[in-house]
Amino acid sequence: MVNVLRGRDGELAGVATLLRRASGEGRGALICLRGEAGMGKTALVQAIAAEAVDAGFAVGLGKAEELHQIAAGAPLLVALRSGPNPLLDADSFAALAPLHHQPLWLVDRIASLLADLSARTPVLIVIDDAQWADPVTRFALDTLPSRLAGSPVVWLVASRDIAADVMDTVDNVERHRLVLGPLSDATLDVLARDYLGGPAEGLTRRRLYAVGGNPFLAVQLLAGAAKAREAGDSADDIPASFAAAIDGRLRSLSARTGELVELAAVWGRPLDLSDAAELLSEPAVMVIAALRREAHAHGLLADDRDHIVFAHDLIREAAYQNVPAAARRELHLRCAKYLVASGKGVVAAAPHARVGARFGDLEVVEILRGAAAQTSLTMPAVAAPLIVEAFGLLGPDHSQRAEIGEQCAEILIRAQRGNDAVAVIDTLLAATSETDDRAHLQSLAAQALWLTGQLGEIDRRLVDARTRPDLSPRFQARLAAVEALVLTRAGTAQRAIEAAEAALSRGRALGDECTQLLALQALAEAGTAEGRHASARGHYRALRALGGTTYLAGEILALQQLDRFAEAEELLTRAHHGDQGRPGEHSLPSLVFAQLLQDFKLGRLAEAEVGALTVVRLCDEIGTYVHKFEAWLIASIVAVIRGDLALARERLQSAEETGLTDDAVRQPPVLLIKGRIAGAEGRFDESVRIFKPLMASLAQSRSWWPRNPELLRVQAGIAVAAADHEFARETVERAKLAAERNPGVASFEGVALQVEGFVSRDAATLRSAVKILRESPRSLLLAGALADYGAVLVDKGDRHTGVGVLSEAHDLFAGLGANHYLRGVERDLRRAGAPADEREALTKAEERVAQLVSEGHTNQSVASALGVSVHTVNTHLRAVFRKMGVRSRVQLANAMSTRTSRRH
Repeated sequence: MVNVLRGRDGELAGVATLLRRASGEGRGALICLRGEAGMGKTALVQAIAAEAVDAGFAVGLGKAEELHQIAAGAPLLVALRSGPNPLLDADSFAALAPLHHQPLWLVDRIASLLADLSARTPVLIVIDDAQWADPVTRFALDTLPSRLAGSPVVWLVASRDIAADVMDTVDNVERHRLVLGPLSDATLDVLARDYLGGPAEGLTRRRLYAVGGNPFLAVQLLAGAAKAREAGDSADDIPASFAAAIDGRLRSLSARTGELVELAAVWGRPLDLSDAAELLSEPAVMVIAALRREAHAHGLLADDRDHIVFAHDLIREAAYQNVPAAARRELHLRCAKYLVASGKGVVAAAPHARVGARFGDLEVVEILRGAAAQTSLTMPAVAAPLIVEAFGLLGPDHSQRAEIGEQCAEILIRAQRGNDAVAVIDTLLAATSETDDRAHLQSLAAQALWLTGQLGEIDRRLVDARTRPDLSPRFQARLAAVEALVLTRAGTAQRAIEAAEAALSRGRALGDECTQLLALQALAEAGTAEGRHASARGHYRALRALGGTTYLAGEILALQQLDRFAEAEELLTRAHHGDQGRPGEHSLPSLVFAQLLQDFKLGRLAEAEVGALTVVRLCDEIGTYVHKFEAWLIASIVAVIRGDLALARERLQSAEETGLTDDAVRQPPVLLIKGRIAGAEGRFDESVRIFKPLMASLAQSRSWWPRNPELLRVQAGIAVAAADHEFARETVERAKLAAERNPGVASFEGVALQVEGFVSRDAATLRSAVKILRESPRSLLLAGALADYGAVLVDKGDRHTGVGVLSEAHDLFAGLGANHYLRGVERDLRRAGAPADEREALTKAEERVAQLVSEGHTNQSVASALGVSVHTVNTHLRAVFRKMGVRSRVQLANAMSTRTSRRH
């Protein structure tokens, strides 16, 4: 019998059309294949893959596994290296190994490799059983389709989960949804002829219709009937449903073979024969092989020489459910202990230990605790539930409870699960009255509460710890450092600095590293509050020397403010190889947020928007507020810049509903966005009423928001539009102060001149601002300065120069998707009388980029050829697509060919 796919002709035809379109037009697509277990997803995936190969696609297939989600990105990596003709060669694949524990950069590197590959041939990447995908694979599926929308890369994601759809998180790419339903009775009749050579009859026919159109169950039933017919047996012993069939087959096994099948079902992945022999205390591997053959003869196991492998996941699941709960737990425990004893490690054992855990089982506690310790630095989101479960297995009077509880709190803080950490800490506090122990726990609570923005609660706990008698000097110093940290948000920067320096001095004298870390963090935060970003960066470097990558995000943010984006990028890339050898934590909101700001400040608005929504999802998963709050604010600003004010208001409302309750953290940035939206809507008087008192109190603000260079120009524009000359002068002075505190930083110095020239309408000052901002990597700032300079030139009668400057601003804003600012430039161009063709001609740089891309170059190779960044190439290419009215590289190549032929 040759396997034939039946009843899916419509789905195959739709996919074939999509594949042809993706290949012909050079653009990406996403196919989401959904269906319940047994609906034939895998069979359809295989048929689509075969059709793609016939159509000239390079194809990679990966599959997620239920019990092994700790293996970060494994399904995607398998897809890149699967089959006789892998998508990546051995060297390219090996180069991904150093990025294994830094998901953002692993995904970024994979995107580059796929972009290069798809320039030569269209690509299909399949991820089967995505319902079991690990967080890194899910993150890749959320981001890569959009990243590669302009390349012929098609993604096929098959999953049982119909409710959770990748399509809900992916934008800018053609999407095709396939939901597999049951087969019709007519199709079941055709299937019966495939297996039986004619129609199903009698009991077999009734049972066939009883499977509810489930393809897998139908095939299993018909295959069993065909086998019985060939053997001359009656088909009546074939059960009416697959569950009953599996149960019957399990019962028909010998006792020893039944044990093997149960063990393999609990093991959850291909089981090596030698491991099976050890687990079953069977000295002869050949005996295990014989048992495997018996199970294979009963249709339960696949024909694999070296492993115990089920013929289908549904068979394993049915066999697993057939194991009594108590026996299942014992088998999981046996697997866990064997994995540890055989040297495979506590991380491999942890999934089994969790299922088999019993209250008070110290061996399981040690497995979970050890696995949490080993994964806390690379994947704290994985480590956190392990240590939480270990802590929950101990009774309140257990001698190790306090020690493991502190470890639990520390890992939860590292995983940025502040609320959960506080809950554990409060449990420990209730069990101790010892003054120093309570002070230590309250200092941990302060770090957890810092993540949630609850400054008032930190103050309350400080009072509780300090008012207890006989507090040692060590913890007096530590609590003083916590107070200094709070002052960076609730007090003035100067008070925070004085308190932090005093705490740092005491911490060094006492040799207390925790005090030193808290004091240095306070100094770094205070430096940011004052807008002294070089000073903040120095403190963050000192923090990293003491505390490793935990403080890396703060250093990256400081580098960004100093226009040192290349160094920030390098730190993100090298996070896995930090100063203390600690692996990266790119799954944490802090570092994902740092990447979000990198994209936002460099004008990569689409990437920033995706990053903001990623931060929101991460924070929802771990139950924290601060980064979620700020991510929604960034997303709101992006919407303002793009000119979608309704969306901006909606996202601002989402920020206000995040659960962040501390007004000192929440109110200033919310007011900033409200004032910005009011100004964008032309309600300038209201905007000034919001901004003016807020700006007057900025000396007490710890946020980087108020001194964002781009926001300074926004304030100046609102002040001038509202004819509030006092506020305009104040904004000029603030911009100058920001530049003085960050000497040599082009963004601050250029914006200071831009704001001054804009307010005074001085063309020479604006020309100087443009010159300086050309050295800044922030293209949005340069575009704004060009727009101001061009408008003033037109006002002063220099139309020709003004139109040229405005046209450059127009192209930059258009390439960035900054529609709000673009409309203002277009008004100025119309006011100057510039014809449309004068505004839409390709610049020389755009012409060169268009020519190279039309010749088949990737964005990376264009960047190398022209000696510019890939980001610059992306900006030019977006402008080229817009001006030439094309949507793909293929269309661009055709358009450039037509232009060339016309010239000749």
